[in-house]
Amino acid sequence: MARRTYRGTENDGPHGRRRVGGSPRRRIVLGEESNALREKVKSLLAGGRKKIVLNMDNVTYIDSSGLGTLVASHTSARSQGATLKLSNLGSKFQEILQVTKLVTVFEVCPSETAAIASFGK
Repeated sequence: MARRTYRGTENDGPHGRRRVGGSPRRRIVLGEESNALREKVKSLLAGGRKKIVLNMDNVTYIDSSGLGTLVASHTSARSQGATLKLSNLGSKFQEILQVTKLVTVFEVCPSETAAIASFGK
């Protein structure tokens, strides 16, 4: 069975990757943006996806609601036997995860390729 991994980028790819929402430069904040992310992850989990990569390369801003959405998505994934990883964090995003100690919650990979490869280990 082929591995299917999902990421937060613009186009479906050869491995069945799907967009996790937003415009080319996006924010994950209270309201439409965090709801869209929550619903996308929820639909992937409902579809039986077990390996999810959120490529955060284009995320320019995240607020506390956005962080809560990521934590809730991570918790939902784990409770359903799935793994959710983050990739391509910008320096500010990485700093936010360190200050909030959420870096200990998420598996963070330097690139999407590294995240996908880490599923095979």
